[in-house]
Amino acid sequence: MSTLSFMILAPLIVVSALSVILWKNPISSALSLVVTLVSLAIVYFMLEAPFIGILQVLIYAGAIMVLFIFVIMLINLKDEELESVRWSPQTILKLLSLGLVFTGIAFAVRHAMRARPLREAPMLSDNFGSIEHIGRLLFTRYLLPFELISFVILAAVIGAVLLARRGAQS
Repeated sequence: MSTLSFMILAPLIVVSALSVILWKNPISSALSLVVTLVSLAIVYFMLEAPFIGILQVLIYAGAIMVLFIFVIMLINLKDEELESVRWSPQTILKLLSLGLVFTGIAFAVRHAMRARPLREAPMLSDNFGSIEHIGRLLFTRYLLPFELISFVILAAVIGAVLLARRGAQS
């Protein structure tokens, strides 16, 4: 992976991840999450792990985002909660300060890269990122965390449905 492409993708990933948290509109946050996930998939492709990149797009940017949008629509937000962001002086000031922070981070990273040369990347095995390698790890070493995550997602969906029902009864 070239340093230049990483220096372009890294701020994009950080900005889109922050916008997931900072946007008030849940649909905009979900779309920012899609940008974050697709950017991470590009990083995986550049690291020569195409299977992980494809999984990132199909599972997270595809299936999980459909689930998030379903839950957002299930909650049935009111129109005033879905209003777009107004371009007030405060919003412009926040964006400018965010730009200054990222400029400072970019200068710090640039200075750190010039001060100390990068070490050689560790050698990866030949089957790193292959379907066989990921399958072995997923169904041996990481089976318990994999199953626990599925229960966490199931609990979140059930909680959203219960909250939506409770809100509809009020």
